[in-house]
Amino acid sequence: MKNLYDQIIADVLVAAKKTSQNLRFWNRFTYLALSFANSANLIFIMYLVRRLSKNKYVYDIDIIISSMPKLDGLIKYFILFVSPFLLINYFFIFYKDRYKFLIERHESKNGKFFLSYFIISVSLPTLGMIVLKVISFWN
Repeated sequence: MKNLYDQIIADVLVAAKKTSQNLRFWNRFTYLALSFANSANLIFIMYLVRRLSKNKYVYDIDIIISSMPKLDGLIKYFILFVSPFLLINYFFIFYKDRYKFLIERHESKNGKFFLSYFIISVSLPTLGMIVLKVISFWN
């Protein structure tokens, strides 16, 4: 499984380096795109766990920072779902320039491998949640 993730990382790194208009920011783009895709997968897993546990939240925190609930929800989303992957991806990819090793070890598919992963990571949870809502509506 780790080898597959390494292949996805190498693919996006090489593609971002080749197509980046501003070579200074290619690493930030890959870092954020991977973290966003990972967070979408975690959201779907937590949604499934919540549905299977009869709507009990098993991964939740209460945050009241402002008088705007949407801002609090955005901060909560960032803390629960994005920040863990920002930290993990930093150590998997950029700590001690590990990305150089990944690029040498794995061949690139010009970003197609990562694009497939990203589209599946974003669309599958969305479709899954819609299907589960429709099923629960009819029951």
